[in-house]
Amino acid sequence: MILRDVLEGTSRVVWVSHLSPMASSAQHTRQTMQFVRSLREVARDVPGKRPPVRWNRSEVQHWVKGLEDGKYAHLARWMEWADGATIKHEWRGGFVPRLF
Repeated sequence: MILRDVLEGTSRVVWVSHLSPMASSAQHTRQTMQFVRSLREVARDVPGKRPPVRWNRSEVQHWVKGLEDGKYAHLARWMEWADGATIKHEWRGGFVPRLF
């Protein structure tokens, strides 16, 4: 895959795709979706990189400490309860009161 070197490095990649609802564009839309699916598979196969939803508590704390060069490091101790799956299911009404 052409982008494997980029995805395996420390770079961050954002991919934007356009899908058309027009029947005349169905083939292009299908090809775009297949390409995006292949990008996701490559991103999943990168060693040492797991999606945030799979982070354990210590990985979440490490992430919080590193946000914006440590700007939010003081909040890491309040995140001891949180792993990636928990944060995924929290909503603003439940998450923010736990921090403050």
